[in-house]
Amino acid sequence: MIGGEYSFGYLKPDNSTEEVHKDEDSFHEGNINIHTFNAYALFGLSHKLNLLMRFPLIIWHQNAEHEDIHHRTETIKGMSDISLGLRWLIRNEVFGPGQRLFAGVNLSFPTAKSYNMNPFSERADSVRHSHFALGDGHFSLDSKIEWWYRSEFPFVVGT
Repeated sequence: MIGGEYSFGYLKPDNSTEEVHKDEDSFHEGNINIHTFNAYALFGLSHKLNLLMRFPLIIWHQNAEHEDIHHRTETIKGMSDISLGLRWLIRNEVFGPGQRLFAGVNLSFPTAKSYNMNPFSERADSVRHSHFALGDGHFSLDSKIEWWYRSEFPFVVGT
């Protein structure tokens, strides 16, 4: 099976609670839009074991109200870290209302560009840098549990 999923995030800093002089605070205004599209392929190795591959594409767009070497409008886009996983079917009620339960593990590979410097170092204030990176720069392993419930209605609920 092949498929995809899309998500969108909009971030705007809330400066209302900071105890900073208003003139200084205005230099930290702006927003960030994050578009993520995950293309994936799922292959059944057996009736209880699936192989899952994810290919995430990310677009980060930062809009700075007052630009300087540290704060600027920029867009970073491209392929993020690719992951490979296994998913085991633990429980499956095939006919009628019922449940489906999976457990799995995913391994992410450092395939995307990571930071080329620490964006929070003292040197960062004097050179052009980014606060975003498409990749994490390291291998990571995570585990998951996936549960689905199919009712008599045309809805499937899961978490």
